[in-house]
Amino acid sequence: MRSVRTPTPGCQTLTFIVQPTWGSASTCAAQPLSASFPSKRRVTLGSALLITIGALLFFWTQIPNYFDPRSINRLTVGFAIPLVVAVGQMMVVLTRNIDLSVSSIVGLSAYVVGTILTRHETSPWIAALMAMLIGVGLGAINGLLVAYGGVPAIITTLGTLALYRVVLVEISGAKTVTTNGLPSWINGLPSKALITVRDYDLRLMPAIALSVVLCGHLVLRYLPFGRRLYAIGSNPDAARMAGLSAQRDVFLAFVI
Repeated sequence: MRSVRTPTPGCQTLTFIVQPTWGSASTCAAQPLSASFPSKRRVTLGSALLITIGALLFFWTQIPNYFDPRSINRLTVGFAIPLVVAVGQMMVVLTRNIDLSVSSIVGLSAYVVGTILTRHETSPWIAALMAMLIGVGLGAINGLLVAYGGVPAIITTLGTLALYRVVLVEISGAKTVTTNGLPSWINGLPSKALITVRDYDLRLMPAIALSVVLCGHLVLRYLPFGRRLYAIGSNPDAARMAGLSAQRDVFLAFVI
């Protein structure tokens, strides 16, 4: 096996590992040098997995009964909402932008829908639709300013973070929505289990969150919209020269 450096006119020098194929004197197999090393993606995913496992083991040694069913069930319910928000944030980050206002958007939509539920009898589907429409409207404001207004995302969303929070404080009068006035179906939502195995539950909220993560993965992996987000984030100028509607896709990423 030997290493061969091949200069290419007008391009970078390519390095190959050439290994003879036994049984044929004139045939050899060549592969790029980078192919013999783990890909950057695999190293990143492996590192994240090891860090996660290390953190879990650390908390297991520090907190009694950390892995008992009660703790696990509460933990999985607790990460359901942040996990859904992270899917939308990921699409924005792929376009080389950031949305700092997500916490204010979640808080404002939750308060408005919660207030409506305390005053009017509303079905779960209508409540979920209202929350999503509020989030879409507030995200569209960010998208318009960033994609079509040309305002940097960090400045735009930092401003709307404060703006949405002020609106929340003003309309709420610094009051909170208590669970006493909410319908019974929403109070029982965190404890509703789909599957139970030895007191470990797969509850409805984590199941919905995992479904959203799966849908987000499929969109980014297989749909043209997801591939365009990667292209825009990789090289925005090249994406525009290739004819991609960068402004529209950035706007949609903030809306989602």
